Amino acid sequence: MMLFGTGIINDQNFPKIVRHPKSIWDVKFDHCENIALVISETDYSVIHQILKNNRYYSVKMIDGGLLQLIYRFQRNTLIQHRLAYYLSSQLLPFQEDPASYFEDTHFL
Repeated sequence: MMLFGTGIINDQNFPKIVRHPKSIWDVKFDHCENIALVISETDYSVIHQILKNNRYYSVKMIDGGLLQLIYRFQRNTLIQHRLAYYLSSQLLPFQEDPASYFEDTHFL
């Protein structure tokens, strides 16, 4: 990924290609099978911490946000995908402190 050069990410799990029978292949990150542990009844900050600690993401943004990018192809046709973004659980809501978002150059 070329996102490192932009300065908006500080960690990434390099994608890998996994081939399956019937000309099916995946583009995913290591351990992405474990993302099912995220249960809606669990507190969001706990979910985010589990994802971060276990590196269950494709990219970690400098603000702590996590991206998950997973693709499945059959031959050259995209047949399934997961594109997920987990907002950092450490950020203050914009309504509580809007000035901090405008003072930080990464948010500009």
